[in-house]
Amino acid sequence: MKFDLNAPILPSMGAAGISLGASITELTQKNNFLSDNYFKRLESDYIVYRFESVTLWTTDSLVSQISVHNKYRGKLLNDIHIGIPKSSVEKKYGSFVLDIEDNLIIGSINGVCFEFDVESAVGEITEIFVYDRYIK
Repeated sequence: MKFDLNAPILPSMGAAGISLGASITELTQKNNFLSDNYFKRLESDYIVYRFESVTLWTTDSLVSQISVHNKYRGKLLNDIHIGIPKSSVEKKYGSFVLDIEDNLIIGSINGVCFEFDVESAVGEITEIFVYDRYIK
């Protein structure tokens, strides 16, 4: 599958041109993305498909979470993107905090969480996760 690496990151909705709740079976039939290079990991409650710049979590064959990383160029709120310094995000949107499930979030932005490079001098965002805040 050719993910749309420029697609906006939509909180609680989707990223990379994939919507939360999409059927992994339909996606594979329509796009044949499982012929691409990926890593599949079975977890207790879900299956994870990790591609170069996009990762899909599926529960009961439906996409339940999407993360973007590596070469992803799309933006969240037309502003936040992979590689942006953590401090730039905090200046505009407020501080990062850990939620009850240890996800790094910004309280003013629901339906997304973040990972950043703690070894980097500026703490760049390395991964953005999209999930349905009512299901997670």
